[in-house]
Amino acid sequence: MTMKSALGLAERGCAVFPCGTNKQPLTLRGYKDATTDADVIRHWWRCWPEALIGVPTGEKFCVIDCDLQHIAAQAWYAEHCRHLPLTRKHTTRSGGRHLLFQPDSRVRCTTSKIHPHIDT
Repeated sequence: MTMKSALGLAERGCAVFPCGTNKQPLTLRGYKDATTDADVIRHWWRCWPEALIGVPTGEKFCVIDCDLQHIAAQAWYAEHCRHLPLTRKHTTRSGGRHLLFQPDSRVRCTTSKIHPHIDT
């Protein structure tokens, strides 16, 4: 299933790379190896059939990552979600949310700077 999903993203112009269950890239250069090349993607997912799909952020979209398994993040999300612009949302394996927005060069990695367990 993940190979099919990775190929689907690539067909829509979104470069992908494989990640382990710990979310660490499985390729030598990590997100810098991201590609839309279907042959490369097939090769990766034959090597790592259970790989998660990684997508570099910043160029095509920015993400707010809400780790909602933490009470502090739940409180922040409940307070702020109605003030955020309408956007695409993905539920993560752990029950968190990824909120996708158009790219903005001012957005950088903000691990827990916005709020504990809320990252960009």
